[in-house]
Amino acid sequence: MKIFFTCIVTIFLSTVSISVAQEKPPLIGTGSAQCSTMIDFIDKQNLNKNVYEQWVFGFMSSLALVHSQPVFDLSKPEEIWLAVETICKKNPEQHVFEAASVVYLQLLKMLSKTMK
Repeated sequence: MKIFFTCIVTIFLSTVSISVAQEKPPLIGTGSAQCSTMIDFIDKQNLNKNVYEQWVFGFMSSLALVHSQPVFDLSKPEEIWLAVETICKKNPEQHVFEAASVVYLQLLKMLSKTMK
């Protein structure tokens, strides 16, 4: 049920229009920033990359903990971060947490296939 709920929420978030995506999300921390802001900060100062990476991994870890799913066994941290960064570059109007949610769901899909 938790996986189903997460899928529904992520699908909803991925279809949010630009005007809604610019509203302040109900989160705190760097993950509430828009992807365009993250990409700009990372391009200007590589120091900020670690801040965003740590927020994303903490966010995804909390999802994995709540769902009791070992999604991090499927991929290296560098690959996970690259996926989040790629989504953000392609969808600069989205929030960082939305990109992280999409990657988390992709990992869940991969995990479910390996468990069959």
